[in-house]
Amino acid sequence: MRFFRQTGSKIKRSQLVEFSFNGTTYSGHLGESVTVALAANGIITTRITHDGSPRGAFCFMGSCQECVLLIDGLRIEACQVALSEGLIVQSIGCLIAEQKAKGDENV
Repeated sequence: MRFFRQTGSKIKRSQLVEFSFNGTTYSGHLGESVTVALAANGIITTRITHDGSPRGAFCFMGSCQECVLLIDGLRIEACQVALSEGLIVQSIGCLIAEQKAKGDENV
């Protein structure tokens, strides 16, 4: 399932690009949002809260900030970032777990 506008879309559906999410490589269409590319790959949970609750995109327009991820080193709403070749995407919760595992007490 792909989410896209019916008219005026800037998405180039014929061109597939690869990106990584939490260390695993996926593919998506150039120009679609990162959240749509993740959902199209079956990933709807993008982070886990401190109490263990799964979270993911909600509004798909940048208002709710539920889809904030680390994208190429920046914390940003994934629904507002267009997919491009080689994008490195990580969930914030995974980074926190990695830092805690390394003994970083400033997390």
